[in-house]
Amino acid sequence: MIEGEDMRLLYSGPYASKECPVLVVMRGTKDDQDGVSEKIVELMETEEITAATPTGAVPTLWDDWDM
Repeated sequence: MIEGEDMRLLYSGPYASKECPVLVVMRGTKDDQDGVSEKIVELMETEEITAATPTGAVPTLWDDWDM
């Protein structure tokens, strides 16, 4: 998720695969007598990383302490 103001879509080509870029433009940090800067950002699809569950019973560190 990207939060921001003054964002616009720059390029969204034919979405044939995950490698197709989606580019957006948003306002940059520089704003002076030379003008307002913009930054180009590529949006990339992400996935949640799930932890692998152990296959066997592993004794926990605190078993000896009855916690």
